[in-house]
Amino acid sequence: MDRKEFIKSAALGVGSLSIISAVSACEDDTKDNSKQNNDNKSNIKSSVSPIALPLKVAELFASRNHRLHHALWHGLRDYWNNENLVSESAKVEITKLKWNPPRPSLKWNRDGWTPLTTNGSGIDFLFMHREMILEFDEAMKKEGADPDIGWKLIPEPGRPESTHPGISVPPTWELPESLKWLERRFKAVKSDEFYWSRMRWWDRDFHDHRYLRNLTLGELGSLIETSVHNDMHMRWAGTPIDPETGKPTVMGRPENSMDKKWDNVKYDFIGETYSSQVNPIFWRLHKWVDSIIDEWFIAHNSFEKGRIKRKTIDGIPWFESTNWVENDSPWSAPSKHAHHDIPTMEKVFELLFPADEQKFLESTDEKVRIPMTWF
Repeated sequence: MDRKEFIKSAALGVGSLSIISAVSACEDDTKDNSKQNNDNKSNIKSSVSPIALPLKVAELFASRNHRLHHALWHGLRDYWNNENLVSESAKVEITKLKWNPPRPSLKWNRDGWTPLTTNGSGIDFLFMHREMILEFDEAMKKEGADPDIGWKLIPEPGRPESTHPGISVPPTWELPESLKWLERRFKAVKSDEFYWSRMRWWDRDFHDHRYLRNLTLGELGSLIETSVHNDMHMRWAGTPIDPETGKPTVMGRPENSMDKKWDNVKYDFIGETYSSQVNPIFWRLHKWVDSIIDEWFIAHNSFEKGRIKRKTIDGIPWFESTNWVENDSPWSAPSKHAHHDIPTMEKVFELLFPADEQKFLESTDEKVRIPMTWF
């Protein structure tokens, strides 16, 4: 199958997880009705997913301020130390706008990017997402829906949809020639072998109290973020879909695009930071991550009572410890309301993802690179 045929078939067969067809044709359907059903499959709404979020909850996290905040928070932490992606002049301007990250999450080491596990950046990761989860819980309750949808165990491959709706792993999609290595990574991450040889063991490690009681909170967050968290995002990612046409985009939203069409609730590609929180799987995997925080607390205090103490920061249940919590000011935004200041976030977005990058991304396949916003 050539690339053109692959993309054509993908429009009907894959897409992000929340656009699974619930339309079934009756035996006595006419040809016209069958054609209508087939046409609908390329423009399926998230609401037909067996695990769809209530529409108002999905719309809340599809809003422009949530999308900008999530993309900026991840992008700034991940690439602040990369001078090839964030220029010194951009850093100066971003700092003036008070969006400079206090603790970058990655560093260049051995010809690759590795996590900064000792600077407390992992605390920021865990805190920011707990903040999101509490807002999600409140929104779900407001709609009369159960917010307790987190995975207790990372889902095993092969479980039937009848008992485990929505957990099917979408297939890999075809990427440009220069990103075949990335396509191979996605194929590996989506495999049964990867689950049983790696992901299942991560699940066990992060529930092992002997392991947890030797980690600081920052180390825990950093290790989770850059291992099982990122791979869960891509394991359940399907072909990005254009929200207006319903067609595959292969590379998804251009990373520097703030076109309002990408704010459509239908754009819920879980593989990138501008859209992942709109996808129902996001909340299942992040509630699994969040549960590990309390497991960590129990592990420490079971070993030595009082080692970690509970506290509240801006209404968020949190922790303090002299030796095991690296900082007491987790970073989720420059201020309590900064993630609602859309004009300022748009300025920061333009600095972090400059417009001239579009030429780079739309040129020949040989020059296409993985977008900064992908996990």
